[in-house]
Amino acid sequence: GDKAAIYSQIGELLRAGTDFDITLSAGIAFAPDDGKSFAELFQNADTALYRAKKGKNTWMVYDKNIRGR
Repeated sequence: GDKAAIYSQIGELLRAGTDFDITLSAGIAFAPDDGKSFAELFQNADTALYRAKKGKNTWMVYDKNIRGR
């Protein structure tokens, strides 16, 4: 799709006062306990996110015990 057209349609909906339901899932990893490099932290946060998405609209902090998806 055309990005400009999508942005335009979203703008029209917002100006019209359309209500939106927005949800969020997040995975969290803390340095240095959950990883020392960006790649390791990113991987561990992604593992936590994978688990959080199973519950929908929630968050999860990385735990080494959840490593095996």
